[in-house]
Amino acid sequence: MRKTIAVVLVFAVVLLVGFLALQSCAQKGTKMKMPSMAEQNAMLTKSIAAGKKVFNDASISTNNTSCASCHPGGGTVGGKAMAMGMQIPIPSLKGAAATFPKWKMGAKKVITLAQMNNGCLQMFMKAKPLSLDDQRLADLAAYVTSLSKGKPVYPQLK
Repeated sequence: MRKTIAVVLVFAVVLLVGFLALQSCAQKGTKMKMPSMAEQNAMLTKSIAAGKKVFNDASISTNNTSCASCHPGGGTVGGKAMAMGMQIPIPSLKGAAATFPKWKMGAKKVITLAQMNNGCLQMFMKAKPLSLDDQRLADLAAYVTSLSKGKPVYPQLK
């Protein structure tokens, strides 16, 4: 019963926020216009390029590493990383995004690609996690997802 009430409350808040955004646009005389497919593709291409920069950016870490330190070749080949004093194999990211969301043992729960990226930032790069509304996290997920182009999307079910 409490879960149902919580879901209804969240839904109501989302509706209220959407209504307020529409009302604000109406008061300002602006129209909310859906970008064309070409505009959407251009924005996605820009996000993927920005994500590739985040992937190669060691400045967000505290140990001078980047995602590319463990995932060489832009994530297209496997690599190695040190964790808990042991060298562990790191897989290629080709097709990896197509497996999310999935259960991760370290998290002991089902996680999204963005949460996995944040886990790597914290564990291997010794960085602070990026906020879920940080555009860099969305761009990084867009880049990693671009490496799964043509791969079937599936959660890990057995």
